[in-house]
Amino acid sequence: MDWTIIATILASLGGREFFTWMANRKAYARKENAIAKDAELSVHEKQIERYEQRLATRDAKVDAIYRELREEQRRNLDLTEVVNKLEFQVELRELQKCEKRGCKSRQPPGTY
Repeated sequence: MDWTIIATILASLGGREFFTWMANRKAYARKENAIAKDAELSVHEKQIERYEQRLATRDAKVDAIYRELREEQRRNLDLTEVVNKLEFQVELRELQKCEKRGCKSRQPPGTY
């Protein structure tokens, strides 16, 4: 076979592109690696955004739960204060209860 025939066949099959690819194959490999890394970074950024959104929603839920807890604790304290006042009034009335009604010799003696 003659070299001209081989060159003609290579040229017709894209020989120039083959030689260009051979000359620039390292650059093409770097470009492909850069594209792959960009795609990987994009996936990681999307995951980070999704996790940040989930964390924000969980923070909001936790804040709402703590708000409800504080409101319930405040209500409990208010009710405890009311109950304590009423219990004190009951005990005071029990101490001031007159065993003999309508007389000057009140038992126990009152101050009114």
